[in-house]
Amino acid sequence: MSAPTFRLLPHATLVFVGLFTIAFFLFAHEGLYDYDDYNYARYAHQLATGTFAR
Repeated sequence: MSAPTFRLLPHATLVFVGLFTIAFFLFAHEGLYDYDDYNYARYAHQLATGTFAR
């Protein structure tokens, strides 16, 4: 490798890793974790307080 190309390698690697991380988060993320627990807790609260709508 030539010297100028070798000097850009760390920056290019950083950009690649950053873009890969963002793409992985957007395309492989499963959503909010334990979201169903929030819904169950809300339903339990509604049942306990008598405000559950059928």
